[in-house]
Amino acid sequence: MKLKNISLMNVFMCFCVIIIHITSYPIENSEIDKTWVLILFCINEFLRFAVPCFVFLSGYKLYRRYKNEKIDIKKFYFGRLKKIVIPYIICYIIYFFYFYNKGWIGFPDFMRGLVTGRMAAHFYYVIFTIQLYILFPLILILFEKNSNLTLAISCLSTIIMNQVISFKYDYLIFVTWILYFVFGMYVAKYEKEKVNKKAFVFELLGFSILSIFMVYINYKTEVLKEISIYYPPLLILCSIFASVFFLNLFKIITSKEHKALEAIVNFFDPNTYYIFLYHVFFIEITQFDIIHAHLNTPKTVFLGQILIVFWAIMIMCVILNFGRKMLKKAKNEVFIRN
Repeated sequence: MKLKNISLMNVFMCFCVIIIHITSYPIENSEIDKTWVLILFCINEFLRFAVPCFVFLSGYKLYRRYKNEKIDIKKFYFGRLKKIVIPYIICYIIYFFYFYNKGWIGFPDFMRGLVTGRMAAHFYYVIFTIQLYILFPLILILFEKNSNLTLAISCLSTIIMNQVISFKYDYLIFVTWILYFVFGMYVAKYEKEKVNKKAFVFELLGFSILSIFMVYINYKTEVLKEISIYYPPLLILCSIFASVFFLNLFKIITSKEHKALEAIVNFFDPNTYYIFLYHVFFIEITQFDIIHAHLNTPKTVFLGQILIVFWAIMIMCVILNFGRKMLKKAKNEVFIRN
């Protein structure tokens, strides 16, 4: 059974990722000392917890799903293939032909882009997530034997990959992200039914303070050119705080009935993976085919992209929900006939 707070958190993090990518273009193509660019820069940096929180949710949901039952390996991997890999490949092909038509890439780039996820800014997430799904049955065995040790090893591994080891494709390797995944499993195993108010205040303060420091440090790096070694560990710590803070915040919110909010979540939640896959495609079309010739300030580019991209997402969700409803209806009719 789906938890309301998890569905809400899933939708929220999905839209945080979209905002990160929409704010990236004005930042990369303007001077940060301009007021609107500085605002967009702060928003962009503040939301950096979104991808780690997505990974956290993957570990959390998988552990809750399989904590009391043996994994059917064949069924599990087939499910990931159908729900994750095949939609990615279809989406990748669409991106490829769009970029190919623009003259930005050629056919020799096809396989390299598919495997490395470098065709679009966000595909790297799919690549390392597939690795985590492949390893999940093993991770679950180790976790059930000693959850504290598994969490400690994953923590050390992620810190080393972010702070010590650096190479071209380090962000594609599951070890870089495994802490958030295992931490999601850890929280799912030990969380209490009710939110502890003192702990929640501590999570809020920790997340807020770390976020401010993180934005400031990266501002110094980008504008003042003062490179800091503290950004990677700050991002890790901030993401950990963000994971439990938003988990509990949305648990508090969904503990009471909010029909309008529930309707919004139910509209978007089944489609978040598709929204994630295609939102950059909508951004690219908006950026290079629609607003590029008409909007040329950071403010107008940002607002224009927000308007167009979110309408495109809404239309996509309507189509997906309708298709899902028709498919379910057809299956029920076949079942009744038989």
